Amino acid sequence: MTPDFMLRFSALLVGLIVVGSIVCLPLYKWKLRAFFASSLFLKTIWWVPIFIVLVAILYGGVAVAIVVTLFIMLAATVEFIRNRGYRSNVAVAYFILFLFLMAHLGLWFVYLLGSAMVLATVCVISVLSDVTAFFLGNYAGNHKLPRWINNRKSWEGVLGQLIGAGIGALLCWWILQTTVPILVVASIGIASAFGDIVNSIAKRSLNIKDWGQTIPGHGGMLDRMSSLSAALAVSLWLLI
Repeated sequence: MTPDFMLRFSALLVGLIVVGSIVCLPLYKWKLRAFFASSLFLKTIWWVPIFIVLVAILYGGVAVAIVVTLFIMLAATVEFIRNRGYRSNVAVAYFILFLFLMAHLGLWFVYLLGSAMVLATVCVISVLSDVTAFFLGNYAGNHKLPRWINNRKSWEGVLGQLIGAGIGALLCWWILQTTVPILVVASIGIASAFGDIVNSIAKRSLNIKDWGQTIPGHGGMLDRMSSLSAALAVSLWLLI
């Protein structure tokens, strides 16, 4: 990790938070007070500590990645037990899948030594995939997903996962000066959508909205990491 890369990476993250906040304002009729009092603003602010943890992983390498991975798994286990996820075979299957996918965060530095900048790129692409899905779903989400998945989400949002992955890849190429193969970019979008959908299916089987409030505004650890865990796993094996 070079100082120049970290400077560009930090600038990208700050820019995304600022632009994301501005794009949120139409949802509140451009009323700043309403936005600042909303859970969406809280969600936006909490991207800052999330990104700080990511930076710590990029600098700390395999040791920090393993510690963070174990913490996420522990928090996810607590959320699963509190919501009595064991009552649903679907939720149990998802939880096991999540733990398997999440383990790939630590494996990144085991299998791809010196891959910190590539890992940063994959994370940015996955995050942009999620963010674009949110906005496209809110502004143009006319075709809802089936109730057994989550009828508050839309097919436009799923499409947004793929579009967002492409936007993320372009931003990384332009600002971070890093690239990953187009197959990996498309796979990150698909994997992110898959992670989000299976998480929704598991929650519907338990009739819950979120797994918890481990990360204010984002829900539980299982909610926040559902897309990213799938993206990390798929992209790792494709790059290997």
